[in-house]
Amino acid sequence: MLYYLNYDGFRCSVFESQVLTPLLHLKKQGRKVRLIDYEKKADLPGLESYRQRCALALGEPPLILPKSKRCNFIISARQIRQLASVLRQAAADSTIVLHGRGCFAGYMALKAREMLQHDPVRIKVITDFRGLVSAEYQLEWERHRLLRGPVAWVAQGVRRIEQYAAEHSDHLLCVSQPFRDYLVRHYPVLQTRISVIPACVDRRKFQFDPAARECLRAVYGLGRSFVVAYNGGAQRWQSPRLLMETFLKIRARIANAKLLLITNEPQRFEEYAAECGLQSADYLIFQVGHQAVAEYLSMADCALLVREPHPVNEVASPTKFAEYLSCNLPVVLSRGIGDTAAVLQTHPVGCFTDQLEKIPELSKGGRWEIFQSAVSRYYSWDAHGSRLNAVYESLLTAENTEEGWDIAYQPALRGIGNDRRL
Repeated sequence: MLYYLNYDGFRCSVFESQVLTPLLHLKKQGRKVRLIDYEKKADLPGLESYRQRCALALGEPPLILPKSKRCNFIISARQIRQLASVLRQAAADSTIVLHGRGCFAGYMALKAREMLQHDPVRIKVITDFRGLVSAEYQLEWERHRLLRGPVAWVAQGVRRIEQYAAEHSDHLLCVSQPFRDYLVRHYPVLQTRISVIPACVDRRKFQFDPAARECLRAVYGLGRSFVVAYNGGAQRWQSPRLLMETFLKIRARIANAKLLLITNEPQRFEEYAAECGLQSADYLIFQVGHQAVAEYLSMADCALLVREPHPVNEVASPTKFAEYLSCNLPVVLSRGIGDTAAVLQTHPVGCFTDQLEKIPELSKGGRWEIFQSAVSRYYSWDAHGSRLNAVYESLLTAENTEEGWDIAYQPALRGIGNDRRL
C-alpha cells in the first residue's frame, strides 16, 4: 500500500503540477497511491469540490487530516497518532510505503512508524525534499529586525526536523543535483539512497497555444510589444525587486518591452513595480488558475527566472522553469539556480542576466524543437514518473532487514537520481 502525504494542502500553488499530475501518471502505470491531505480547517471553501475532483481523477477521495492552524512547523503528538491510526487500519498489507512531500510530512511519517514499531506492520518512508525549508523561513522573515531572534529559533527547529527526516528515511527524493550534494555533505546519507526528481511538467496539458497567443494579445492590445513574462509568487527568495530591475534592463535594450505578471499576489507586485519606477502601462498582472497559465504564457516572447545568490536558490528546481520551456519561451535567468546552468549547456533555451544581448536571437520563432527536447530530457513527468514508480517498487520488494534492504535496493535503483547530465 502506498500513501502520499501532502502537508501543504490543496491550496498549494503547485498542487496541480507537482502533486496531482505525478499521481495521475503513477495511476496510468498501474500504481495505486492513496492521497492524504493536511488542511488547517475542515470547512475550507472549495475543499469538497477538491475531494470530488480527486476522487474522479484518482479513483478515491483524499483522506483529510488536520494540521496546526498557526504554523506548519508545529507538529503535535495528536497529528502523529491520527496518521498512525490510519496506517494501523491498513496493517493487513505486507508493506506500506509513506511518501512524505516535504520535511514536515517525512518527519510525521517517521514518527508514526515509530509509534507503530510493535505492530505487525512494515513501513518504509520516503522524504521528498522540495526545498530548503529552514533557510526559506529565515530568508522570508529576516528583514523584520524584531523577529530575527524568534525566526532564528524557528529555523533551528526546522533544521532539526530536516536532519531527522534525512537521517532516518529509507529513501530521499530531492529536486536537483546541488540539493543531493547538500544532503550528502550535511547528513550521514548515502548517495544511493537519494533520487533526483526535479519539478516537472505534463507536456500534454502545459504547452504553447498559438490561438491563445493571437487572441489574448489582441484582447489586451499588445500589438507588436515584446512581452516578458513572470509566473510565480513574491516570496523573498523569488527576488521580486530584482525581477523588476532586470525587466528595466531588458526594456533599455528593447524599447517596446512590456512585463506580464501571472501571480496570486498582484498587490505585492504592484507595490514592487511602483518602488522600481514602473508605470501601470509598463506591465499587465493576471491572477488565473493553473489550467489557464499556459494560455497566458503563450502571449509572451521570453520569460524571467532571476534570483539572488542564496542556499535556497542554489538547490532549487523552480516549477516555472519547466513551464516556460514547455511553452517555448527562452528564459533570462540568474546563475546558480539549481541545475538550470547545466540545462543551458546542452540546450540553448535561455541566457543569463549578463547576456541580455542574446535575447532577440533566442526569441526568434521556429526553435520549438530545442525547447521540447529540453523538457523531454530533463523535466517530463513521463520519464520521472517512471523513475518514481521504480523507487516505490524497490521499497515494496526490499527485504525487511537493513542489510537485506541495501542489497535489494541498490541494483534496482542503479542510475536513478545519478544522472550526471544535470
